[in-house]
Amino acid sequence: MKRLVLAPLALAAIATIIACGSTAGSEYDEDGLHQDSGNGGNDKSETGPGPIGVVGDEDSGIASDASDFGDAKCAAESVVAERAPAYLYFVLDQSGSMGDGEHGDPTQKWDPVTTALKGFLVDPKTKGISAALELFPKGAEDKKCNSSTYGVNLVAGLTALPDTAKAFSSKIPAQALKGGTPMLAALQGVLLKAKANADAKTDGKTVVVLITDGEPASCTDDSVTSVQTEVAKYKTTVPTHVIGVGKSLTKLNDIASSGGTTKAILLNVGTPSQTQTEFAKAIDDIRVSALACDVAIPAPPAGKTLDLAKVNVSLSKSGTSTPLAYDAACKAGGWKFDSTSAPKSIVLCPTLCDSVKNEPDSNVSVEFGCARRETTIN
Repeated sequence: MKRLVLAPLALAAIATIIACGSTAGSEYDEDGLHQDSGNGGNDKSETGPGPIGVVGDEDSGIASDASDFGDAKCAAESVVAERAPAYLYFVLDQSGSMGDGEHGDPTQKWDPVTTALKGFLVDPKTKGISAALELFPKGAEDKKCNSSTYGVNLVAGLTALPDTAKAFSSKIPAQALKGGTPMLAALQGVLLKAKANADAKTDGKTVVVLITDGEPASCTDDSVTSVQTEVAKYKTTVPTHVIGVGKSLTKLNDIASSGGTTKAILLNVGTPSQTQTEFAKAIDDIRVSALACDVAIPAPPAGKTLDLAKVNVSLSKSGTSTPLAYDAACKAGGWKFDSTSAPKSIVLCPTLCDSVKNEPDSNVSVEFGCARRETTIN
């Protein structure tokens, strides 16, 4: 079957249905697509291929499917599109203060954070996402400040989620290690690795997620400024999200801003259950931000033309299909084109987009051949 790739970070599997039928004075090929009748009369496509399908109710602008055209018989061509993937590279601080039992109580930071992370890795909503893990500090004492220690051999390589086999989760240590916070070296190595992934897999979005309870330290070149400079190099292709485990970490906002994600997410510490809940929400918010709701408009079959005035969108969930309204201003929560002059994608409006992201098995159908709906059909 022909494959169609969505725009970066798109939706669940999408069925594109090209519907068509017969009208007076025109002829259709065996696929039901409009072609020149050669009669020089009523056929509106005398000089070349006509638009796909038939025109629906021009007055109301509503035509939900082929049955609206009485006895018209339609052929259907379906193109299954895969969800655009997202790639998350977690960079997790395992310094002593995170919970080595001596410099930090693991029940306050390490346990709630890693418990929530493990829960995220097996959540069905992560379908379509792959994740990797790096820990810092890592390696021998004389190697922990070297960028080559990180990224090349990740603690857990890219793993498709949900990780039901828990191959990823099993790589997360039960307790943090003693040691400092060589943040710059860790990010240098992981960002280089993530950038290579982003360059190779342009169909999706790649992001880095830094999780730490402190500012960079331990190495001669570690400072907030040096880390800002590093993440800024990659922000257009690999943005860096920052989760601070503790409220007195406002300098982490500077790192997040330089990394292209505005500000850090700072968690309360002191009540483990609250820390775990806040971390779970933070990581899910990052999941949502890594997914987009753009659907590439497929090219029509060879020799045919595409009439954008005859494009409709429907959302299928739990076996129920709901036709959606075209909404150029996104006031009612339907869909629109990415451009009014030269559209390349169909974009779901924000409210609808968020709903679809939380239901990875939802299907969005893009239908060609009926007059565009300006009002949602209930």
